[in-house]
Amino acid sequence: MTPKVRRPTVTNQRMLSVRDVAELLNVSESLVYKLVKTRQLKAVEVGGLLRFWPEEVEEYAQSRRTMPGRKMKIRLADAEEKAEAEGVGLAVA
Repeated sequence: MTPKVRRPTVTNQRMLSVRDVAELLNVSESLVYKLVKTRQLKAVEVGGLLRFWPEEVEEYAQSRRTMPGRKMKIRLADAEEKAEAEGVGLAVA
């Protein structure tokens, strides 16, 4: 008995265009193309056009979430390190 292989199915769900994805993510269309080219965002080519499943766009967006304040702390640490390397004091309130 051979095991059944699950094949992807096309649902009646509407696929998104590059423009749709750019608007959802609040980025440029060229960035959407770059994300696809660098394999950060999955796409399907249909008739020479890129299309996206909404779930995969949502999955990408969720994977890019950061903790509030985390970037600021990293930038502050970088600034302190740079100031120390340059021999300049950095006053932080």
